[in-house]
Amino acid sequence: MKAKVKAKKKETELLQLIQKDLQLVQTELTTGELLEKNAIRDFLTKAIKGLIDSDFNRLIQVMYRLDISESAFRTALNSPNPDEVAPGIADLVIERELLKIKSREYYS
Repeated sequence: MKAKVKAKKKETELLQLIQKDLQLVQTELTTGELLEKNAIRDFLTKAIKGLIDSDFNRLIQVMYRLDISESAFRTALNSPNPDEVAPGIADLVIERELLKIKSREYYS
């Protein structure tokens, strides 16, 4: 039970960080249905796909601000399957945000 509550708290924090760092509007995210990692990944994939299509410079700025490795970002961008580009970048964002959460827990 305690592990479930802790996992839910971590997913809520992940969702909030993603929202803040990608500058997404509050109403775009609902904590109810998006509190599962796969649902967060799906939502983030759609947001990233939108940035790739309409505002690539903003996507690059977000990756820089999140401190995502340039080589990892390039690898995701150069995926042989175009349908895997946005999910690959979403995985990088999630991984980085989870690392932030872990660091904050460790140092608080």
